[in-house]
Amino acid sequence: MSKPIKILIFFIIFALLLLFLFAVLPHQSSLLAPTPTPSASTKPNTELMSIDSPDGKFSLTLKKHKNQNTITYSFFVKDVEKNEEILIFTKELVSPDSISIPFNSFSPNNKYLFLKEQANTQTNYYVMSTNLTPFKNGEKYLSVSDFFTKKYDKLTLEDITGWADPNLLVLNTNTLEGKPSYSLWFEISSNSFIQLATRFN
Repeated sequence: MSKPIKILIFFIIFALLLLFLFAVLPHQSSLLAPTPTPSASTKPNTELMSIDSPDGKFSLTLKKHKNQNTITYSFFVKDVEKNEEILIFTKELVSPDSISIPFNSFSPNNKYLFLKEQANTQTNYYVMSTNLTPFKNGEKYLSVSDFFTKKYDKLTLEDITGWADPNLLVLNTNTLEGKPSYSLWFEISSNSFIQLATRFN
């Protein structure tokens, strides 16, 4: 066999080998490549929600952390001008119980705020100072619902609609039969209620 024919046969074999490798290797690599599996950490365990005070000087942030069997609710107040943030309230609940931030949570002077808790088919409202100043009896926060229940046994607290002034919360009440009743003011400084002539909706 002449030398040119040998060289030609060599190149033909080499070309066929290359074609075979290009055809087979992609399939092998796809078979060998591991199949991606979803990671348990891809879903965040902490959710954030934040609102600003009406004048924009303060913000209130809820950090909701999902544990194995419970949810931890932590609330932080930030002084925007000073860029300082403090933890003012935290509580651990079992779902479906929850704590939320009402849209009008801040008092007009940013001294107080209130939170709404849904627990065991009951609604609780907590009032606290934005700078952790304790109340007159040393409490870190006031449970408006507890004060209400002790004073009014023939009414239910339907809702807290907001602030009448920096020291007064507006409450709407219902009868035990569920019919709308009168509104009240809750005075923060004295922990007392003032009945109003009209109902605020």
